[in-house]
Amino acid sequence: GAPNAEIMSQTGFVRAKTSNDGVTRKMRIRYLMEKHRGCVSDSSVEVAEKAADLVAAIDNKLMAAAHARSAPVRQEVGDALAAAEIALRNVLL
Repeated sequence: GAPNAEIMSQTGFVRAKTSNDGVTRKMRIRYLMEKHRGCVSDSSVEVAEKAADLVAAIDNKLMAAAHARSAPVRQEVGDALAAAEIALRNVLL
């Protein structure tokens, strides 16, 4: 949804030193939010970025649980899906 070429072609694009390809997740989030919502605030981008951090952390936890001897707890899987939905809703709606 946020290809490098489109992000890099934006007016004022500055290559990020913290990313191998010069594009950060925050840049992708801002691009998607502007594409779907129009103008967005820095605080809205920050909330969406933190929600994405939460989704990534939960995903890491579930990946570890998937390789454990016991099955992941059903509620943890449900929570992960709900967190992902919230993160996407913050970006796209």
